[in-house]
Amino acid sequence: MNISRKNLPHLLFLLVLSLITTSCATSKFNNTEVTRFHLDEPIEDQSVSLKAGGDNSIQLTRYIKLVSAELAQIGYPVIESNSTKIFIDMFVFRGMETKARKNSPVSVGIGGSSYGSKIGLGGSVKLPIGRGPQEVYVTRLEVRFIDRDTNAAIWEGLAAKESKYPPENPDEVMRKMVKALFQDFPGQSGLSLTIEDQT
Repeated sequence: MNISRKNLPHLLFLLVLSLITTSCATSKFNNTEVTRFHLDEPIEDQSVSLKAGGDNSIQLTRYIKLVSAELAQIGYPVIESNSTKIFIDMFVFRGMETKARKNSPVSVGIGGSSYGSKIGLGGSVKLPIGRGPQEVYVTRLEVRFIDRDTNAAIWEGLAAKESKYPPENPDEVMRKMVKALFQDFPGQSGLSLTIEDQT
């Protein structure tokens, strides 16, 4: 295929746009967005109870098992009791949401020379990434450590994943989210992180 010099900048623009669009569509598939809040006070290891809400499907039972197993790993085994000092409030959401896109344009520099020519092609373009809202499938996990005496949260964590379509294996998605949420527990309060999925 013969490409003229006058068409090369346009073709480079289309190539860069394609790469950025692909990146935006796939970058969050393998990551979990995590935010945690706490009082910067140690939470001593102890047995806890757990209640869950939100997702009413049969999968909620499996999600409870995943969270319970991870809690036990970090020192908080889940038991059936109404007298534990701390109880865990767990909420799961799965479904489509409308999300506003970021409106910040991305500047991309294009430079080089065409084959067989000493003519330099230089400049930059601004790509208006993400105009208008978009529909995304969201899986969200919220977990709170509640002091039973005061009914106040002493630790809160939120983990979320986004994709274009519902995941083929929701249990695996939740497993990775739970791992990310409790990674380096209790974590830094107020800091939002993008955590790569663990295998």
